[in-house]
Amino acid sequence: MRVSIVIPSFNEAKDIRKCLNAFTKQTRKPLEIIVVDGGSKDETVEVVKEFAVRNKNIRLLHENKQRSPANARNMGWKAALGQIIVFKDADAIVERDYVKKIEEEFAETQARVIEFKEDRFLPEDANAVETALFYKEATIVGYGEIVMKKKVLEEIGGFEPALGFGEDRVMAEKLKKKGMRKAKRTLKIACGRISGMRELAIRNVWYGRTIPKYLQKKQDAKVTATALLSAIYFISLVCIITIPVFAMLTMLLFARGILVSINAFKKSKKNAVFLNPFLELIRVFFMGMGLLYGLLLIATKRYYAGR
Repeated sequence: MRVSIVIPSFNEAKDIRKCLNAFTKQTRKPLEIIVVDGGSKDETVEVVKEFAVRNKNIRLLHENKQRSPANARNMGWKAALGQIIVFKDADAIVERDYVKKIEEEFAETQARVIEFKEDRFLPEDANAVETALFYKEATIVGYGEIVMKKKVLEEIGGFEPALGFGEDRVMAEKLKKKGMRKAKRTLKIACGRISGMRELAIRNVWYGRTIPKYLQKKQDAKVTATALLSAIYFISLVCIITIPVFAMLTMLLFARGILVSINAFKKSKKNAVFLNPFLELIRVFFMGMGLLYGLLLIATKRYYAGR
């Protein structure tokens, strides 16, 4: 059985070169690498075409008007020729044995859906923001790397194209019902590249904007609590009468960030982790802004999932 890699992209020129470079240097080559672009305005498409000239297994597709990461993934797997489908973000960097481990696990187990444990690493060129977030998120427990056969995707219909945030969580719940099994092998991967605080803000506005649709689809107490906190934090600054609430929440969020930083410093010994209190304030504030914007879009029937 052969592997098809599906990569959604949107303005990923700064990261996709490293992503494609990692996949083209695998010890066992994937059958194909399908990049589905959502209308990038930077040099993303040119970079992919440059790689495609040297690597005949790279294919470039372009999204239609309904643009979102979920929609791009659906386009990719439907066009794929491989029996095993792997979804990766355009900022991911994988180890050289990544494809080999996946193919061996499916061959040995004959499973239809496999969850691999992830061993995430920090790239050598990581900036201070990426370093701080890496050591914060290393403590978060969730699903690992989920890989499935194309036939399973055909059975469940793929991803929910209307979802921006959480489409992978909804998918994972569907796959659990298909007999998802744990892998013996661990995959090494770096992902979630962020260039700085501006990109962090933009990304969280998008997360916030797409959360209401996710909560319509799936009950999630943790995401609901985060969404409410974010909305209250943003509103409390906008309304003068609630400035004291904003000040109190700022102190609480900052204090939580300090605790995270202290724990992260014990493990990493990197000073960059002390950015976390400031990153937490940015994350919550802009997610709240995005959440209210998303509710407005839904109310006016202008909602869209893409960035």
